[in-house]
Amino acid sequence: MTSEQASAPGINQAIRIERVSRIWAPSYSLFPNRSEAERMQATYDTYRVRPLD
Repeated sequence: MTSEQASAPGINQAIRIERVSRIWAPSYSLFPNRSEAERMQATYDTYRVRPLD
C-alpha cells in the first residue's frame, strides 16, 4: 500500500488522494495574535488534558 492509497479489511477498493489541504481551526482567525503556546494551552484546558513530559 502506498501513501496515496488506503484500504480497510473486507473492502476491495482503494482511494487516491489527489490533494491535501491544511484545515485551520476557527480560533486561528478569531485570535490571530495568540502564540502557539497560548493555542496549545487553550486546547489542553478545553479537553482537560496535559502534555506528556
